[in-house]
Amino acid sequence: MKRILSILLVLTMVFGLMSFSASADSGIKVILNGTQLEFDVQPQLINDRTMVPLRKIFESLGAAVLWEDSTYTVTATKGDITVVMQINNNDMTVNGEKITLDVPPQLVSGRTLVPVRAVAESFESIVEWDDVTQSVIITERKSIAGSVENNVYENKFAGFGFSAGEDWVFSSEEEIRELNNIVADVMTEEYQDAISKANIYHDMMASDSSGNNIGVNFEKADTSNITDEDISDIYDVAVGVVEDSFASYGLTNFTSDKTTMNIDGKDVDVLCLTYELQEVKLQQVSICIKCDGYLAAITVTAFSDEAIKEIIDSLYWID
Repeated sequence: MKRILSILLVLTMVFGLMSFSASADSGIKVILNGTQLEFDVQPQLINDRTMVPLRKIFESLGAAVLWEDSTYTVTATKGDITVVMQINNNDMTVNGEKITLDVPPQLVSGRTLVPVRAVAESFESIVEWDDVTQSVIITERKSIAGSVENNVYENKFAGFGFSAGEDWVFSSEEEIRELNNIVADVMTEEYQDAISKANIYHDMMASDSSGNNIGVNFEKADTSNITDEDISDIYDVAVGVVEDSFASYGLTNFTSDKTTMNIDGKDVDVLCLTYELQEVKLQQVSICIKCDGYLAAITVTAFSDEAIKEIIDSLYWID
């Protein structure tokens, strides 16, 4: 578990380092919160609508699925939302309200395929189509998502905020996706595979005019079983992976240290890294925070002790 959860921390560190883009693979893909979904029957275009296996997409969105074989009807429930669909029926209901589908659910290769946009939007997710990568991109409107207003980021779910300076810019969802696409280029093969299976949500990335930056990611996890000692072990695992990955990227003089920092009056265990890229010294401070069913990772990347301190001092807790 510790090795898998360290993926979150490693990703957040690498996000702080990356500032270039990469190309994507061809073929229709479905990306949920930054992670590509794998299907036993591949997504298909039917009458210009992307269709995907019913159970996989519903369960990936966190919905409980009930299948009625006699009527070929599926009922999916998540929170206070109930969706009902039937094979070869263009009428779908969401909490009893009828919605007409352009393409109905249908059987293909022994699997029931459903229109991915209609399903995701029924559960209040944001759905986009990336024509360049031929990808359906789904972002859940989760309670874990933070918000940015007047250059201040706040995440009430995780209980912290970041007050950015005037020269700071928050990355768009598209820019964060581009970073996500290229992270695997500097990761070990084992972690490339683990990343593709992890349930990670990239919530925020921001940088100032000098290139100093901060990133926030979440990974779904059973945090009731994660102790402070586990988080310390996650730091240790992350150090080994990051050192190997960063070395392949040309970084040298890598050092690490687990210590305690005072953030807004609260002592917090953190992981500190230093390394050099073309004789330029870089520093990172990473923080793992246990939330309700998620592990949050905050990583600050900067060029000096002063910049690190300024960014850390701009973090605050929300009651």
